[in-house]
Amino acid sequence: MTRGPAYDIARFAAALRYEDIPAAVRERARVQILDGLGVGLAANAYPFADKAIAGLRALGGCGDCTVLGRRDRLPLRDAAARFGSACEERGVIVRPFAGDGVRVTLGTEQENDAFLSAAEHAMAQLPVTTTLGEA
Repeated sequence: MTRGPAYDIARFAAALRYEDIPAAVRERARVQILDGLGVGLAANAYPFADKAIAGLRALGGCGDCTVLGRRDRLPLRDAAARFGSACEERGVIVRPFAGDGVRVTLGTEQENDAFLSAAEHAMAQLPVTTTLGEA
């Protein structure tokens, strides 16, 4: 069986220890995480946030995933659907994932950049749904 880049990345990530991460990378990650949280909280101040949440509730009801800065809880599917749409809009290959979620295919630098752009766009469009820790 041939193992691809995803396997190599997963193996690397599973073996990674906090102490192995250079201080500059940890600092950059901290800033990016705080920026994402700030965008998620700030999105609640715009009128589209209430409309978007109401629409998602009408389509899928309540769920188990926290929506940052709100009392609402939505299904994981709604966060994954928005992210999947943002990926497809940027030409990133998206496939359904068993249960709730999406699977993306990356490989080239352009695909990686498109994926990161999609993630940033999805986070900015709706209050961030904190799904990874809850799924």
